[in-house]
Amino acid sequence: MQTSSPEQPAVRTKTTTIWLWIVIILNVIVGLLSFTQIGTLADLGISPFFLIVSALLSLGAAVGAYMILQWKKMGFYIIVGCIVLNVLVSILGGSGLTSIAGAVIGLGILYYVLQYPKDNKAWNHLA
Repeated sequence: MQTSSPEQPAVRTKTTTIWLWIVIILNVIVGLLSFTQIGTLADLGISPFFLIVSALLSLGAAVGAYMILQWKKMGFYIIVGCIVLNVLVSILGGSGLTSIAGAVIGLGILYYVLQYPKDNKAWNHLA
């Protein structure tokens, strides 16, 4: 479903579409790989709680990116929520600054690519 005015059809640049697919693919891979590491942490006597939560948040971010591909603005807010929660989990788990920097940069890039083309922003067409 696309929302647009009759004068300006909903558009998404190739760059935006490629970026969204990269977000989906990488978050699914990270989420699934995180689940494969749970047994290793349990064998070491370490609680896998943070890893499970982080894996679920990665999968949530992939769902959010897919929703943006479907022209749903809620997808962006789901990604923001997942990133904020993942940063908190990372800080509590002991890996702070690297995860914060990566999250802020990734979110900034996503917002940036949704602002093009300037005369007919994809962001304005999200429902």
